[in-house]
Amino acid sequence: MRDRPYPSQRAIAKDVFLEEKEMPYVMLPCSQDAMNRAVLQTRQEALSDILVLKFDSVPEEIADRINKLSDASLLRELHQHSVTIAS
Repeated sequence: MRDRPYPSQRAIAKDVFLEEKEMPYVMLPCSQDAMNRAVLQTRQEALSDILVLKFDSVPEEIADRINKLSDASLLRELHQHSVTIAS
């Protein structure tokens, strides 16, 4: 027979929250690099998707150039322009 009752989910969640609150958040360099690559890939895909929607297709040369861009700010700016230009 068990003397103590099973802890409730709420009690467990509270304990986990308190532990996490006391632990500093540390971003590892490798995770920052992975996040930067994910941002670039997402922006490249978003730009390509908009161009396909507006112009029905994107020439392979343009797609290759988009995929070689490594400046997230430039990709964002190009995406914004592609949304606002007339097709």
